[in-house]
Amino acid sequence: MNRMKIFWFVCVLTIFMIFSSFYSVSFAQENISDVYIKDQDFIVKEFVSGLKFPVLIDFIEKDMIIIEKGGKVKIVKDGILQEKPIHEFEVSKTIEEGLIGVLVKENEIFFHYTTRDIEDKTTSNWFEKYFWDGERVLDPIQLVSFHGGDGMHNSGVMILDKENRVFATIGDSASSEINHLGMIFELEGDKQIFAKGIRNSYGLDIDPQTGLLWNTENG
Repeated sequence: MNRMKIFWFVCVLTIFMIFSSFYSVSFAQENISDVYIKDQDFIVKEFVSGLKFPVLIDFIEKDMIIIEKGGKVKIVKDGILQEKPIHEFEVSKTIEEGLIGVLVKENEIFFHYTTRDIEDKTTSNWFEKYFWDGERVLDPIQLVSFHGGDGMHNSGVMILDKENRVFATIGDSASSEINHLGMIFELEGDKQIFAKGIRNSYGLDIDPQTGLLWNTENG
């Protein structure tokens, strides 16, 4: 009796595995837009592949800048992902740490990344500006840094407003001489604080009609 049960269990399991394999192959061959996109005005199409944990993109002239969480800055030229990074940061790499922000402003590129202190294991957030010469990022300028974080709630996104000012976010885990709360702040100039009480923002945008700044919180 036990042998019969085992026999039928193996038969059912085998049929299930065959069906699952067939379904997976069929699903993989479907057009992703047919599976996920219900609005026919939108089209999903693969642009480049071969990236490792891409986080954000921005455009400089006709090229696309892509940052990978592990610290590499990649560029896409004429629709082709260039194999060699244009820059690489040494970053801490826990779940919410890494190279987590990029913004292009004319020939300037702003980056936000994290590092981990070897002795006390705390996280530092760094905001830096580089100049783009068409091939490389050069002449780093450190704009602001936040220290004493626990690795979580670093935020990451930056944005340009209508007046071409750069705004950045920092999460509520980082402490600094400026503020102990998460905030949205102007990254250059007097670094004016625009909003406080930000938990962990990964989304900023400007309303094109009102000019108001909108923020989304992760979670």
